[in-house]
Amino acid sequence: MRGITFEKLHVQATANLLAAASANGVSRYLQMSALGARPDAVSNYHLTKWRAEESVRRSGLEWTIFRPSLIFGPQDAFINMLASQLRLAPVMPIIGSGSYRLQPIHADDVARCFSLALALPETIGQTYQLCGNDRVSYENLIDMIAAALGRPRPFKPNIPLGLMKLVIPFLQNIPRFPITMDQLQMLLEESICSGEWQKVFGFEPRGLQDGISEYLCQT
Repeated sequence: MRGITFEKLHVQATANLLAAASANGVSRYLQMSALGARPDAVSNYHLTKWRAEESVRRSGLEWTIFRPSLIFGPQDAFINMLASQLRLAPVMPIIGSGSYRLQPIHADDVARCFSLALALPETIGQTYQLCGNDRVSYENLIDMIAAALGRPRPFKPNIPLGLMKLVIPFLQNIPRFPITMDQLQMLLEESICSGEWQKVFGFEPRGLQDGISEYLCQT
């Protein structure tokens, strides 16, 4: 949306929410961050997520921070975007090798962690990386989406990474262009974690193939 920046969405909005919580006597605060948020992040997305986290940590509230990997579910943006492309043609260009890995987690599992955290005092002052059990390469993820749609594996031509790094900065502001430099950087960095969060919250996440099949086959 025009005028919406990561600075406004992540940093300023978090500051506003923290101020509102303090002003209204709300002491418990849960923050949605992102896997990869850190002070030396290359992508502006991760960097502003980190700055928002720092505001939460300094707030004086009883906070818990969650850093999910790629979130999938019926209304997700990423999986549905790839599925839409595969519905148009059995071709999916891949930037670079396609070997960079993701460990998606279902939106319901993220919501469950948020809910459970409110009843678990030991989560106060803690940061949790959230990911599913399925660690897959981007190339394998494309094949899984095709399978969920009941289609054969698509043709996946590889586009040189160096070429895309030259092209994306000029095209990323076009409304229908599918990727930005921030998104490319996050793909290349990978989005995986150990799954230690399961020991605290006491449940296993939903499987990726079954999860995406559940909603993609209905659309």
